[in-house]
Amino acid sequence: MKKGYFSLLFICISAWSFGQIVNIPDIKFKYKLVNANCAKLIGATDFSDADTNNDGEIQLSEAQNIEELNATTSDNYALDDILSLEGIGAFSNLKKLTFRGNNIPTVDLSMLTALEELSCYGNNINTLNITGLENLHYVQCTLNSLSFLDLTGLTSLTRLICDNNPLTTLDITGTPNLGGLTCSGNYLFTTFIHGYMPSLRYLTCNYSSLTTLDAQQFPNLEYLDCSNSSITSANLSGLSQLVELNIRNTLITTLDCSQTAVDILYCGDNPNLTSINIRNNVISSNEICQECLITLDLSNLTNLSTICVDDGEEYDNGEFIVGPSVQMFVGPNCDVLLSAFSSTIEDTIVLYPNPVADLITIEKNNSTEIESIAIHNPLGQLVKTLTGSELNASSSIDVTDLKTGTYFMEINSNQGKTTKKFIKR
Repeated sequence: MKKGYFSLLFICISAWSFGQIVNIPDIKFKYKLVNANCAKLIGATDFSDADTNNDGEIQLSEAQNIEELNATTSDNYALDDILSLEGIGAFSNLKKLTFRGNNIPTVDLSMLTALEELSCYGNNINTLNITGLENLHYVQCTLNSLSFLDLTGLTSLTRLICDNNPLTTLDITGTPNLGGLTCSGNYLFTTFIHGYMPSLRYLTCNYSSLTTLDAQQFPNLEYLDCSNSSITSANLSGLSQLVELNIRNTLITTLDCSQTAVDILYCGDNPNLTSINIRNNVISSNEICQECLITLDLSNLTNLSTICVDDGEEYDNGEFIVGPSVQMFVGPNCDVLLSAFSSTIEDTIVLYPNPVADLITIEKNNSTEIESIAIHNPLGQLVKTLTGSELNASSSIDVTDLKTGTYFMEINSNQGKTTKKFIKR
């Protein structure tokens, strides 16, 4: 008798669940669920509408059978904007949720415990509740109105993109597995609240109001972009995995990369920068140059006075454009003077592209007149000569007839003589 009772109870509960209608007050949200191919059912390969029985409603059973939902609205039609996601809690098996281009001020997804991916770009959200979603590993909430973002309990989160929000601070201690953080364009952003974060490898915090950056808590960081910010100091101590750094257009006065593995460095347009240390005991190499930084941009550093570099590493790659009397040092204590830069013919002539396949261009200032050019191979053998008159019609030289390899171009001008190295591909 009891067995029959429980069987009947189970049937009744199942029938109630199957027939229960989910309350979805927003007519635009409901219309999309019923009429648009916005849902992927569990086990399905293609998207369909969520109203599988075609009754114009969303039953609880239909909501629970959806694992991916896309409620994106075109940014061009404000009348189509979804204003509320009320009812989303019924989609309890949802793993991926996308809704972009709407106008939804408050979003609570804390009940979607199965959720793994969230993309809510451009919805004017000012409150986003995603706390405690232990399966969530990707969040994209760019271009909203978030002044605060609670990341408590997001233990599986590996990628967070929260660009262009009015965030003033960001606490990432609740995301112990976070590998990539992009928080660009948060102009009010002044501080990180964080602990030791060995998982973080990619950090972009440019276009912010950050004044100091202490990156020691991110010992395995490989990429850092803090350019176009208010930073006056950056602590890069112990970042032995950091290979690319963009710190252009800030207020820093000194830059110490000696404990990094940086071989791509953008630090131009820093008017207060006086000294740079890129002696990190890592001789960079790539397919073009076996002993040179892949990229070194030192343009527009009007107050730069000293640079410390690794012995034997080459730095003249066409972007070494600095002010007069900049001294370069080597040695373990950065006390051995290698050379000094000055505004001579060496600074006024640049070759590009380099490496070159066919035509190489000579860029110079208006006061420099080239008189003759001689190109030599690494053995010192002369392989090509040109006179100044041959360059009057064009500033480019055809080198297609040269074999692949390294060459040296000796340039004689009214400002003096200089030799530039280029690589023929």
